Amino acid sequence: MVPENNPVKVLGIRLTPGVSRLNFFTWFYIAMLSTLMLSFLNAFQPFILTNFIGVPKEDLGKYTGMILFFSEVVMITFMLIYGTLSDRIGRSLIYALGFFVAGSSLFMIAHIDSVPGYILTRMLWATGAAAIGSMLATVLADYPSEEYRGKMTGFTGVMNGIGSIMSVAVLVRLPNRLVAAEITSDIVNAGQYTLYIIFGLALVTSVVSLFGIRSNRPVSSGPGFRLRLREQVSQFFNDLKTGARAAKDPGVAMSYGVAFVARGDLIVGVTFVSLWIRKAALTLSLSPGQALAIMGAAWLLHTAFLVNVAVLVVAVFLFQGIAVAHGIVKQRGMGRGWLLGLYLLLFFVFVQMALLMALIGMLDAWIDIRRRWAPTPPS
Repeated sequence: MVPENNPVKVLGIRLTPGVSRLNFFTWFYIAMLSTLMLSFLNAFQPFILTNFIGVPKEDLGKYTGMILFFSEVVMITFMLIYGTLSDRIGRSLIYALGFFVAGSSLFMIAHIDSVPGYILTRMLWATGAAAIGSMLATVLADYPSEEYRGKMTGFTGVMNGIGSIMSVAVLVRLPNRLVAAEITSDIVNAGQYTLYIIFGLALVTSVVSLFGIRSNRPVSSGPGFRLRLREQVSQFFNDLKTGARAAKDPGVAMSYGVAFVARGDLIVGVTFVSLWIRKAALTLSLSPGQALAIMGAAWLLHTAFLVNVAVLVVAVFLFQGIAVAHGIVKQRGMGRGWLLGLYLLLFFVFVQMALLMALIGMLDAWIDIRRRWAPTPPS
């Protein structure tokens, strides 16, 4: 346990009081597994529909759209609930519950043989995925001090990327590798074994998150359990109203809109590209194992995927570079005109300035530019 008034600094990031080194390094693992869990099922879904359930090739698009509709409705609803509830009962409990429910749903999906059954199980998975997704952003904001959030976001983005790559390049191709290793000769059994492996991984991660993530649970008080429970229910709905009223702030409203667009991009990019590759493989009369192998390789070799990875790396340090500029202007008492000039250059010559700011961000990660440029206090 870290004393509340004694914050620590790890990898150049000053943590908020009460966050320990164990919490910090546990977060890297959890961030990687969060993205892995969130992206795996969408990429693996074409295999489930064709091999577990036997959906005809010509109906894959119809069923995929219907399944995603119900899943996203559940996920959006529960993200709102979990985000608000985490302020009442703590982050670690919500995170642990999310991994447990999502992993258990994958275990159940391994035995599904009908579309209605898969839709119901997928909706159950969505409740767990909502907990994981909502806590991913919440804990990221909890851990670093205000001036180090850009750097923390950068490290987290790298772990998220690693989790995504492991999901589509390793786990999605695992059934084919199990058959090639002669662990089983049936590709359907290999798919079930893959889901069992991820179920076990989810259970382990659930325990790790329960004990390794800082809870941030407020200390409860009150004359009795019934009164505390009534107060918590009332506060829960008050928090929902506060979140809705926050949209009056243009910055908050924009973040809500960006999250909405980003969610749609993720769903289309992962789910329907995987479905397109699957249908193309079936058209060429490839085996299910060959189709999975091609799907994983396609994600790694796809130009757009590689470009997105490169953009992610630059974006991580771009925002850190901008944070460095803000910090220097504030520390040196420089006018806001310097920042205005920076943003005008970013607008007119974005590529060159983005690379320059990303380079500054990389340097700051190693030599702490803001501390070195801080004015010397008078003796």
